[in-house]
Amino acid sequence: MSLNYYFDGCSYTKGHDEQSCEIAWPKQINPLSDPNNGYTNTVENDSPYRLYPHIDYSCIARSNDAIFFSFMTHLDEIIENKTKVFLYFSHSERYFTTFDYSDAKEHRTLNSKFSYIKANPDGDISAWIAGAMKTVSYIKSITHIAEKNDIDLVIITQDHYRWFEFVCNTAPSLQKTFDTINKKYIFNWPLPELKNFDFFDSYPNNLSTNKILELWGCTGFALQIAKGFSDFNFWVSKDLKHFTEEGHEWLGKALLEFSKDRSKNLLYYIQDLDLGKQRIFYDKNAWVESYFYGEKPNHWIERSYRSF
Repeated sequence: MSLNYYFDGCSYTKGHDEQSCEIAWPKQINPLSDPNNGYTNTVENDSPYRLYPHIDYSCIARSNDAIFFSFMTHLDEIIENKTKVFLYFSHSERYFTTFDYSDAKEHRTLNSKFSYIKANPDGDISAWIAGAMKTVSYIKSITHIAEKNDIDLVIITQDHYRWFEFVCNTAPSLQKTFDTINKKYIFNWPLPELKNFDFFDSYPNNLSTNKILELWGCTGFALQIAKGFSDFNFWVSKDLKHFTEEGHEWLGKALLEFSKDRSKNLLYYIQDLDLGKQRIFYDKNAWVESYFYGEKPNHWIERSYRSF
């Protein structure tokens, strides 16, 4: 049985609650099938039968090092089966720290035995910068492997393209690594220059928690598409961090189109928006002007940013 699809990511891929898990964008790409003729996820015996054989390693709080690790463990299988690969790289400051070898998880998949930590960028920027450097190295490695082995690969990054560019300016070798990444594999690369973020004028000696959080909170891909492609934040979920069913449906279709026509990246869709919506993808002031239309944020980043 061939492996048609390979998915990985965090809650932006898996879904952040029970309802969103049922309609998350991988399920838009690999839809439901008749249970008598369909396939279950090959890494766990889940109930939703899908049209094609697949692996979906995505889970809440998944880290980029785990995404890279799992991809490499399945690389031979992916190459052999000419598998379509969709990887949504998460927040770069996440990482896995321990492996649970207890009897309680003896029969669980390798993917489910990691423990994750998130070093929140709430004043110390070093963990976020280090994580972004590692993410760039993972992306460089995977895209290079895809080029050499003709892998049908699509990557999305939660962190903004210009953030990675900024981080990679710290060393010539890292800048070269970044500059030579083949962007044809990455749906939301490149993006316009970021504007009106005080962080860049203050780095590295005059940073504050506020300046760090506004950059982290207003440049992430998930909320950018949720705000940029809907009216009055209609695609923003109730937790004010993830996108709704409409966002998952749009992303699934857009990623499939991108896999067929690499000119249809995120910029292809942004150019059709009015200027106010376009600014969501690069201008902090577009967020300040209409952050959540009176809704009360319940995620700590959004709460902190609203209080500035």
